[in-house]
Amino acid sequence: MTGRGRLFAAGVLVAAGSLTLSGCGGDSGTTPTPVRTVIAQGTFSVLDLASAILAGDPCGFTAFVPFTTSGTGFLDVTVQWQSPSNNIEIAVARGTCTCKQAANDDCDVVAQSDSPTAKPELLMVSNLAAGSYTLVIANLGERSDSGTYEIGLTR
Repeated sequence: MTGRGRLFAAGVLVAAGSLTLSGCGGDSGTTPTPVRTVIAQGTFSVLDLASAILAGDPCGFTAFVPFTTSGTGFLDVTVQWQSPSNNIEIAVARGTCTCKQAANDDCDVVAQSDSPTAKPELLMVSNLAAGSYTLVIANLGERSDSGTYEIGLTR
């Protein structure tokens, strides 16, 4: 299930995405062993909101990471960062999601995290269709930060 979500409201990430979980079906034959593949990983740096505004960079507190899945599967995203006091939130949007699109509420949010205390931040989406997506990483904390992300797909 997909939901449109507002990624920016008063300069912070808020969204109304949905997370869907579904069971696996199958025939009476042998069930193949699921295989997890890392489809994207890397590093990111984000400003805190106040620094982004002072720098004249309204999206400086957010990183946008495009990625593609080659088939339908179970998507898992892990984002880790340095400062334990920061609140990093993540979302996955279908297709391209840029700063301008997010500010205009034009990103098709598939799922998002919503935990002010989770570290690392985790997001899981079952039965995600093959296609292009964007991982959105937003720093809602009071300090600029950096970290790593890993996106896996189990088929």
